[in-house]
Amino acid sequence: MVEHINAYFDDIRYSSRLIFSQFQKKLKIHRFILSYI
Repeated sequence: MVEHINAYFDDIRYSSRLIFSQFQKKLKIHRFILSYI
């Protein structure tokens, strides 16, 4: 049961890290476009 909960939290941590990295990439592209205009 505890191992199952830990695996669930690891999954959340991994997916949130993926979402965060995608968000950072979008922010960098957005800043680049803004500075280019």
